[in-house]
Amino acid sequence: MGVLQEDAAPATDPDTPLHKPRLVRKHMERLHTLGIGPSRQALKNHFGTMGAYGAAAEVRTGKNTLYGDWPLATYVRYAESLAYQLERKPKESDYKDAHLRGAGPSLLQITQRAGGIRKLNESIGYPDIHEWDTEDYLEWGMRVAKANPGGTLTTRLLNHLSRRERGPSPSTIANKFGSLRVFQREIDAFREGVPIEETPHRTAYDAKFALAENLLPPVLAHSFERLSQLPISLFLDTLQDLRPSLRLKDIETAATSLDTSQESWPIDDWRDYLHVPVEHLGYVHPGNQERFTARLSAID
Repeated sequence: MGVLQEDAAPATDPDTPLHKPRLVRKHMERLHTLGIGPSRQALKNHFGTMGAYGAAAEVRTGKNTLYGDWPLATYVRYAESLAYQLERKPKESDYKDAHLRGAGPSLLQITQRAGGIRKLNESIGYPDIHEWDTEDYLEWGMRVAKANPGGTLTTRLLNHLSRRERGPSPSTIANKFGSLRVFQREIDAFREGVPIEETPHRTAYDAKFALAENLLPPVLAHSFERLSQLPISLFLDTLQDLRPSLRLKDIETAATSLDTSQESWPIDDWRDYLHVPVEHLGYVHPGNQERFTARLSAID
């Protein structure tokens, strides 16, 4: 029982009913691997259920709440880390496997805290195209054009982004708009009415400025504008560097109280997500991309 109490939640934990220690799956697997505890299956065979074992041992055997206090920003960083390890968009099975290894939250926790896997993946640049309306397509296309030299959407460019699951395929766009050329024209018209500098990217700037103003001392006011131009992940890191006692949960609480939580965690790293180096487009010589763009413009 000493081993269980040491590796489980402390008996004084106010969130633990009846002040019983908690023994979660991760702890049990660790003890069994070390050879100092039975497997979960052995306990089930002996006691019938894990609940019956918990009652006999006076421990709680409920679901793992290890990640229950993670703020939303930590979930986003976790997703980014998983995507980096996999070198692709994380799937439901990837999140599930990571949880079973004790390396991340459960699918239920992701749903409750981050709105689900699709929403979490969207926050790291993998859009949920199934939920897009026409304006979402146009805003995405406008950003792709802004993130790449020439500003013209080509089949090669869109295919590359689609293969990386950063956006819709050319065939999906053709089904939606009739052709890539029509899509390009609608993007140009959309851009006339909605300059990209004034879209959610600018709103994110205002939200970050409000957070910096609220959380940092006035003596640092000269740096608020520069801070607000940083990508969200770097912005959060810098806030904590400037005020080491600040926790992500504190930042999220402040964002909620300022009513800027939705604007504080957008994908404002879209240029990095949507930029495609010319060498990845299959052009033998970089100048071919410019000549292709010029010819396409001349046709229009």
